[in-house]
Amino acid sequence: MRTLKAKYLDFLLKTKGVSEKYADVGSIHIDKAIKFLEENGVTDIRQVTRKELDKFQEKIMRDDAYANVTKQNILMAVALFFRYLFDYGFIKYNPGLVIEPPRKEHHIPRNIMNEEEIKLLFTLPDQNDLLGIRDLCIMSLLYSSAMRTKELFNLKLDDVDLVRNQAMVRRPKN
Repeated sequence: MRTLKAKYLDFLLKTKGVSEKYADVGSIHIDKAIKFLEENGVTDIRQVTRKELDKFQEKIMRDDAYANVTKQNILMAVALFFRYLFDYGFIKYNPGLVIEPPRKEHHIPRNIMNEEEIKLLFTLPDQNDLLGIRDLCIMSLLYSSAMRTKELFNLKLDDVDLVRNQAMVRRPKN
């Protein structure tokens, strides 16, 4: 199983172009599944059934040591590993289809500024100074759009259309 895991991680790095850190975290998550399977008498990847992976998922979901997002990441890493094994012919069927990561929790932000605080924030940049005007423009753009900070940093002068009051976001996250 560990040889196939190494092949999978190599595939992620070379073919999918993931970062070393992503591959390292994935390796740790897959190791959790391999350890669980070995402790339950499964030594050959072709012996893994949906039932074993269902038990693994139950174990992860019951473990209070993990945050919900960590549980999602562990289960998704294992599911993607088994999908790779199936897609590349290492196994005849994909037992990882049984894995359903927990739904993402959505929380309402605790500290939302009120209208007065927002107005005060926009008075802070010195509008008699070019840097202050720049800062006010940055704040206004971030506040009035759904743009991420990194997207704002990547804006070029050609991306801004002052006639239409539009900005083109190149390579957005989603």
